[in-house]
Amino acid sequence: MLHLKPGQRVKVRHIKQGLTGDAVLVKAEKNELILELESGLALKWGDEFELEIVQEQDAPYIIDAQVQETGPGNTYTLKALGKPYRLQRRHYKRIPTRLQAQYFLHRQDQEYRQGMILDISRGGALLFVEQPLDLLSELMLFFEFFSGEEGVALTTEMKGKVIREHVSPPGSAYSSAYSYGVEFDKPFTLLAG
Repeated sequence: MLHLKPGQRVKVRHIKQGLTGDAVLVKAEKNELILELESGLALKWGDEFELEIVQEQDAPYIIDAQVQETGPGNTYTLKALGKPYRLQRRHYKRIPTRLQAQYFLHRQDQEYRQGMILDISRGGALLFVEQPLDLLSELMLFFEFFSGEEGVALTTEMKGKVIREHVSPPGSAYSSAYSYGVEFDKPFTLLAG
């Protein structure tokens, strides 16, 4: 279920212009959304676009919207065009694991950072890290995967995108750090199913 709240980060996608930008919700009420653009993308009255909203522990949602009013700075009052819908559903079974991993973020310093994969599927993984990541950021993930009857270790690299933040239950072993759902850009073919 989609829950909107002030301060929530969203991705703005202007379909006709083929441009995207980042924004923050300033106001999120049933009949009114106000957002502040953080990037160079500019909107004007009447523009139609998509808002991609990533929910904790859930798939991204899309809201088709239209600019109703421009405000001071880069703020815009929006009207939703129809109901929000889920962008995707999980297509593959997740397998619990504990794989040591390294990753680096695209378009940044490409510094290798340590992490652990807590579960994995052909479509993505749950990545446990010590530093927070931005939703929708792209990364390269490196890990050893044991394949075949003899358990041969294969070094693997997968490109992916952070699509959700996973909140661990209070008191769990993972509640003091960060966990993120990472969607791979292509299926992880070493896993069956």
